[in-house]
Amino acid sequence: MNPMLLTVHPRTLILGSMNESHLLDTPFLGALIARMKNLRTVSITYCDVEGWPYVNVFATPSKLQITSLEIRRVQMTFREFMTLLSSPCLTHLRLSALTIGDYPSSEGELGIDFTSPDCRFPQPQSALQRPIQDFRLDVITTSDIVIMDLIATSRHPIIAEGSMINVSFSSEWSLDEHVSRFQRFLDCKAVKSAQKLHLGSPDEYFFTEEDSSEYDPLIFDRFKTVELRSVIPRHWDEYETEFQWWANSLSAVRVGSALKKLRLIVTFISSEMSDLPDVALPVWPNLDAALCGRNLALDRLVIDVFSMGRLTEWKKPIIKNWFFTCLPKTYKKYFTKETKNASLRVHDSLEDDDDDD
Repeated sequence: MNPMLLTVHPRTLILGSMNESHLLDTPFLGALIARMKNLRTVSITYCDVEGWPYVNVFATPSKLQITSLEIRRVQMTFREFMTLLSSPCLTHLRLSALTIGDYPSSEGELGIDFTSPDCRFPQPQSALQRPIQDFRLDVITTSDIVIMDLIATSRHPIIAEGSMINVSFSSEWSLDEHVSRFQRFLDCKAVKSAQKLHLGSPDEYFFTEEDSSEYDPLIFDRFKTVELRSVIPRHWDEYETEFQWWANSLSAVRVGSALKKLRLIVTFISSEMSDLPDVALPVWPNLDAALCGRNLALDRLVIDVFSMGRLTEWKKPIIKNWFFTCLPKTYKKYFTKETKNASLRVHDSLEDDDDDD
């Protein structure tokens, strides 16, 4: 192979191993990556990089032009985590299911304030100021929630203030007492200036698997656009959906807030009409009232319903009518002929998950 090909052409690097492999732990890999001087996108998934020699390559001058980084289901030390974040040009960052050995799981559950003088855990010793524009954090492990605390409370910022445009955040496991930490994350300088907030995982189709109906509201009215995910299960007691939590949070939006566009993204696990929940469930009037509250001044409301199964054309209007029956006040306020500031779309594929303007 011509060495110049590695120097010029690879712009994307994907590293990962779901099986036992020694290739990723060899000096050869580090030498190979070192030759790639034009990388822009790096994805590291399903592996243990603790002690791997090639990680240091990402702190070399030839890797300072990386703009997109994904670290998912990876075990590492804090030093290696910081090394992977070395590029000063990072604009897209996704973190999920991280295991960082320096942060014990018990501490993650309790929460860490990195600004505390008693904090003994490693954190950046100087500001990284990465100009992250698009950030996704999926809390799956206790180390993930420590990363959330780190971003919110680190003495020296990891993300440049005012750079954020889109933030996507979910927590597969969460309890009511974690909501204050979620709120601290949303209110921190790096995050609160973002234009759009997406609450929920595009991979799992919900924010959390836990029962969130009694959770304290999340205050997200600093953001101009908010997207909320939830699931319609085959059986209503199969999952604890977020509809009530979102209703509580929408009711907590302050009058005159920045929130102008709201998108509800609902995943219908089944494709059978008989699996649609009862329109008489108490959660629907609560959500209906929240969407029509006088505290909201929306310029745009979008409701997207995605089906996990194939929907024939005759099923789509049934689902749409079912949704309008569940939310009659919302239909009257946003969807009648006199108004043109809302849309409800039913999709038979999760592939088409693009927002409209």
